[in-house]
Amino acid sequence: MNKLHAIEAAGAITRTPRAKWNEAETAIAECSEAFAAEMKRCEQKGTGLRESRARAIMAYKIHIPAMVDKQSVMAAVAAITHAMYMELISGADASRMLYAAQVALSATRSEGTK
Repeated sequence: MNKLHAIEAAGAITRTPRAKWNEAETAIAECSEAFAAEMKRCEQKGTGLRESRARAIMAYKIHIPAMVDKQSVMAAVAAITHAMYMELISGADASRMLYAAQVALSATRSEGTK
């Protein structure tokens, strides 16, 4: 199974029904679905593989949750970690994104102490 098929199957491999997913599982599924949908659109338009992959990766990144509270930060971290595992983002990009998550989590903690 290639990586695209693994991403497309991500929703089917879970142990719990989608209605009972936590925010992290939902974020991973939504990012993966965005990736797969963009790959399909590009395939239908006859776009080359390199450009298709770049567009699909951008779609994945766009669907990473905004980090506004602890739950959304944790969901974003899960989506970023999944993207790293699937080799959709580089280590350098992942490091920057995870640092942003760390800053966001710190900010949410400091807001709670005010």
